[in-house]
Amino acid sequence: EHTLFKKEPETVIIIEEDIFKEKGDEEKRTVVAKLEIQKEPAEKPGDEDQFNYELAIDVDLDRKDHMTVDVLGHVDGGNMDVFTHAATEGEGKADVSAKIHYGDDEDTGSVEMSVSDSSDSTSDQMQLRATKNRKKKPKKSRKMKNGSKMGKK
Repeated sequence: EHTLFKKEPETVIIIEEDIFKEKGDEEKRTVVAKLEIQKEPAEKPGDEDQFNYELAIDVDLDRKDHMTVDVLGHVDGGNMDVFTHAATEGEGKADVSAKIHYGDDEDTGSVEMSVSDSSDSTSDQMQLRATKNRKKKPKKSRKMKNGSKMGKK
C-alpha cells in the first residue's frame, strides 16, 4: 500500500528596515537591513524542514566608503552553516555572531572581519553543531583582495 505525501509549499519571509539616527534637527539613515528566510519543507514524512537565510546590512549607505555585510546560512536540524562577507571602499570591522538552539542543545560561534586599504573585502564561515553548552571562541577571518565576492546579492 502506497501513501502519497503532499509536500508543503516553500515559505519565504522578507523583512526590510531602514534605521535612522537623529543628528540635531535632522535624521540620517545609518543602516539598511534586509533579512530573508526561506523554509524548505521536508521531502518525506519524518524528515525535518530545512531553512536558508540571508541577512544583508549596509552601514552608512549614503557615504562613498559605506560597508556591506552579508550573512548567509543553512539550517538542517541541529546543524547550521554560516557564511559571512564584508566589503567597503574604506576601512571597517564587522563582528558576526551566530547561535543555534535545537531542543535543549545549542552552539554559538563568532567571527571578526576587518577590511582595510590593502583588502577591500573579507569572508569567513562557521559550522555550528548543537550540543549541550558548546561555545566557540571568536576567530579572525581571512582577507580577500580586490572585490572577491561570495554568495548572491
